[in-house]
Amino acid sequence: MIDYKAAEDNREQRIVNIRTIHSRNYVPKQKKHIPIDPKIYDMILDDFSKCNYEALFNNLSKLTFYYKHSDSIIPPSFDFTNFIGQCLTIENSPNVVKQSIKLLVHLFYAESLGFSKEFSNSPKKEEILNQLLILLNDQNYIELVLKCLKNMTGGSIEERDFVLNKLSFQTIFEKQHNSEDSPIEKNIQFLRCKLIHNYCRYKVSVKDGKEIMIQSISLFPTLENRSKIELIYSITHLRQFLLIDWIKTLKYNGLLNPILTGLVLDDPELTIATFLLLFTLMKDREPIDFDCEYLSQLLLSENPINVQIGCWSIDQIILLDYSSTMADKFVSNGIFAIILNLFENGSYEIKIEAAFALCSFVEQDLTNYCDLIINSNIIGNFLDFFGTPLESSLIVRIIESINKIFEKYEKRNLIDVCRNQFLENEGNTIFEEFTFDDNEDIAGPASIFMSNFIDQIIQPDDENDDD
Repeated sequence: MIDYKAAEDNREQRIVNIRTIHSRNYVPKQKKHIPIDPKIYDMILDDFSKCNYEALFNNLSKLTFYYKHSDSIIPPSFDFTNFIGQCLTIENSPNVVKQSIKLLVHLFYAESLGFSKEFSNSPKKEEILNQLLILLNDQNYIELVLKCLKNMTGGSIEERDFVLNKLSFQTIFEKQHNSEDSPIEKNIQFLRCKLIHNYCRYKVSVKDGKEIMIQSISLFPTLENRSKIELIYSITHLRQFLLIDWIKTLKYNGLLNPILTGLVLDDPELTIATFLLLFTLMKDREPIDFDCEYLSQLLLSENPINVQIGCWSIDQIILLDYSSTMADKFVSNGIFAIILNLFENGSYEIKIEAAFALCSFVEQDLTNYCDLIINSNIIGNFLDFFGTPLESSLIVRIIESINKIFEKYEKRNLIDVCRNQFLENEGNTIFEEFTFDDNEDIAGPASIFMSNFIDQIIQPDDENDDD
């Protein structure tokens, strides 16, 4: 039988890839190698010793530029951690302090530079963190410091705990005095949410996790979409650590309604993040009543990404619906017809997602809609689709779906209808080839189908060839 879990994981990864492609936040920039003049290290040391802060600022700016555009490794002989720590304490040159933080931001971001390892082994690391936390209270530095802390906590659990053991949640969540509508304040909010997201990637206590969820949702109405995305992913991550307390916290504090506002038409990333959280709830057998009108709007959207997300969401909702009522609801509200039309007339990418959704419909016990399934010529459409390049998980789903249709119609003594559609579209030839496929995940289900229904898919003329 098909491994639904593996198929689901593959599909979620493809949707994540959609998010990656359309998000500048997650796409790494292409680097060009720009050689670093080794003299610059001597120059910044000389500038610092002579308190020539203007020259030091200029040279730190050059060094930051170099490291942004190069994978050159920091010379082992240069104690960068100690030097940056000293620069952060300069009181009469805010420009040098700012540029030092900017340099740190990039050094922690670029793993190839090897700075994170140097920093973690340095006896000066606590001094630097303490100084950054002091600067976090200064409006002139808060945005840069948050960027730095975000990158410092984006790696291992040890890196996360090193920073966050000294950084209280109140500090992370507290609001600044800037206008909430200002670009700076919005970016500060986003960085705080990224910091929370980093924290939630690794194990947290039940107490901290519940506090994060409650605080996050209280902020939700005031946030930009990009910040909401980070908090939604944070809450989703917390499921694996809070277990039953996760659902209790969501319900008791009325957190679900604010989260549902993330189901939108103008921000695919926010929509995906929201769906993934709702699917996590469904995996815990929590009933979610999805709005068919909204799902129809996704499927009929002029934005192809919305359409793909709509098909993906329908597939996941049906698969995860333990009550088995959503498929029936989708048929009666016209969503099945929309997806069938997308499968027949959509682009290749949309057809892929629509095919998965159709498989989910077929796999359900749609007793009242059995005629709809066969009258839609799904068997013929599926067999025609095998003429295009498909990933193995989809091929297996389609094979299993055709097998399911045959089983249903055999019980109703209507197997001839299935047989005709199958033979008219060369199904016997296609499935026979599948039985010899090198991929056992494909060959196995195809062989089972051929074995179960061999009597129905042999042409009458073939049976008399030996007479």
